[in-house]
Amino acid sequence: YTGRITQGEAYQYFTTCFFVAFAGFAWLGYNIARRFRAEEVLFMVWSAVMLFACFGQNRFAYYYAVNVALLCGLVSWALIELVALGFKVEPVSEKAKTKRKVVKKGGAGVVAQQKAKTRATNKAKEPQARNKHKKITEYLRTDVIITSFIIGLILFYPPLSASLASAKYPGGPPYDWYESLTWMRKNTPEPGISYYELYQMPEMNKTTGRIEDYNYPPEAYGVISWWDYGHWITRIAHRIPVANPFQQGIGGPHQGDKPGACVFFVTTDEARANEVADALGVRYAVSDFMMADAWSSYYNKYTAMTVWAGDPQRFGALSYYYHTLEARLHIFDGTSVDVDGENISALSHYRLVHESPTFYLPLVIMNATTGGGYWRSISGSYNGTATQARTLHGQLFSMPAGMGIEETLDNGTIPAILKNSLNTTPLALSVGSTVTKRGKNWVIRDNIKKNIFIIKRKSGQLNVYLYGVNTGQPGIKAWTPEYINPVSFVKVFEYVKGAKIEGTAPEGSIVEVATNVTTNQGRRFVYFNRTIANSNGSYSFIVPYSTEGPIENGTNFDVLASTYKLRAGHIVNGAPVWDVEKEVHVPEEAVMNGKTINVDLS
Repeated sequence: YTGRITQGEAYQYFTTCFFVAFAGFAWLGYNIARRFRAEEVLFMVWSAVMLFACFGQNRFAYYYAVNVALLCGLVSWALIELVALGFKVEPVSEKAKTKRKVVKKGGAGVVAQQKAKTRATNKAKEPQARNKHKKITEYLRTDVIITSFIIGLILFYPPLSASLASAKYPGGPPYDWYESLTWMRKNTPEPGISYYELYQMPEMNKTTGRIEDYNYPPEAYGVISWWDYGHWITRIAHRIPVANPFQQGIGGPHQGDKPGACVFFVTTDEARANEVADALGVRYAVSDFMMADAWSSYYNKYTAMTVWAGDPQRFGALSYYYHTLEARLHIFDGTSVDVDGENISALSHYRLVHESPTFYLPLVIMNATTGGGYWRSISGSYNGTATQARTLHGQLFSMPAGMGIEETLDNGTIPAILKNSLNTTPLALSVGSTVTKRGKNWVIRDNIKKNIFIIKRKSGQLNVYLYGVNTGQPGIKAWTPEYINPVSFVKVFEYVKGAKIEGTAPEGSIVEVATNVTTNQGRRFVYFNRTIANSNGSYSFIVPYSTEGPIENGTNFDVLASTYKLRAGHIVNGAPVWDVEKEVHVPEEAVMNGKTINVDLS
């Protein structure tokens, strides 16, 4: 439980019992006020501590469940007793009062006298004990039975239904994790340590008093992911995780600024990520959609990484998030991407080697009347989610930039050519529609039809998008940015030295390297990167994908790249015009060993 009651987490974890437990706290407090009992005070303090612990980390909900069960049991029996006694509270017994006096006054004589009185009282009550069975009839009345039924309906039926529903499905890793880690076990090099062997514990360092680090063989390597998944990596993939549920290997300011998972995934600097990977012997990085879900569209584990990294407010902003290694890996596949007019360069040392079969697409659900909205996600096969993504992107048409269109838009006027193009669609503009500039884009608002259009300039084209498509529900629309596409739930990346492609090109020319990548799920994307030839007329790239397939004792990757296209050119009206183009083959040995390939584009 994380405190987000409005999002249904309390009911999801505890059902009605979570809320009834607060009545248990109140009843405990009332009992303690009437008659001090150490065991009740202990129970209340224990329950309160566990409740507040839940607000810190949701794992404590497992432990608080015991307290909730006991508190609900207390409330249940208290209600039954109240009904049975006609809503009269049983008075504090003389025995309890006497005990309190003994504690206050003290003295052996008083204690002995009290013991004598107790024996006399017990002897007088012996006849009553034989008649206790008569009291059972008090609890077999109709009102007591109805009360018990209502308690069962409120307190027992909801959690029982949830438990039975949960018991129908196996626990443990989702299928996508199991599939990906099974692939890893079968298709990556052995780390030199058998999963089934026993190993001698390292000796104690007599100077430091600490156990020495284990001496791993040279071929050993680590797999970096978030700590939640460390045991799965060990158990299913038979590989060595960097971080695990013992919260080892997280790194960051909360662990002495050591390198670790939070530093690796939250950094925006690939060189910094490489330093972490080198320090920890990382060869593979595994990410899932929850680690990348900064929008909280499904389940947000990215925020936890920012907390461990030390600055969740700064790291949690989407303007920062899109530059992190986590986003560049899982959302953008390590390729170059334009995010709202800002270019994010490609990664040079990380390549996708496998992805799982289920795909997720984050999107915004918007209320066209109030303007409010929230993120949600849809999931399914790649083809299905890709079709939905194209619809949700809302791209209507493109037209060449220039011809004074941008200047007219800057002046707050909708150009006639743009208005005519929109009027040929079912989304014809109403009279009085307005245009404003937001950042590098323009926004047209049709206040009568409640339509919003976004105009973006890219590569010499003006692309027109509909912001929000109808969902079939009145006033409810859905949308996702054009740079967000369906992503596999689990992705496996390999950290490589990368092949260096360098050579000469006309000074100041734009140089691009690109390859078409096809994943094991049949998904296609283009890995590309651009640079500018320097004053010496030279350029260089480091690329992570080979074009000639796996090699012996390497990764048997099933993500394939086509021959690279290397080209140089110049910019005309914001769009590249290519003057020369060459094909480049990159062997796997060059990628793994960092070899150089020379290509002259002059």
